[in-house]
Amino acid sequence: MIIKELVEMVGKDKKKKERVRNAKKLAAGIGVAAAAGVAAGILLAPKSGKETRKDIKNKAEDIADSTKETVHNKVETVKKTASNVAQEISDVIKDASVKKKAVKKDVKKKVEEIKEAVEENIEKASE
Repeated sequence: MIIKELVEMVGKDKKKKERVRNAKKLAAGIGVAAAAGVAAGILLAPKSGKETRKDIKNKAEDIADSTKETVHNKVETVKKTASNVAQEISDVIKDASVKKKAVKKDVKKKVEEIKEAVEENIEKASE
């Protein structure tokens, strides 16, 4: 039961990591597409070279800031997810430890009961 839960959590973690990777790829693709569109629009606009360079610089800074913010948000999401998964695994391990101790106690108790029963039977048989 515990192993199954651990395997399920690992599978969920892998799926989350895959979603994060896909989101990063999507963000990068959107950034590249936006940059290409902006560059094409600026280069085709009837402005002076100085104005065009200023526009390109401003747009590049905007795109860089936007990309940094997106990456930062995704990193925070991954950190939170990793923290949650670690806590879930820790809880499962603690639960398994508690159950193991309970089983060990039950086994010791049953061993003592069997030992006592065997001793009683030996005494009865020797009488």
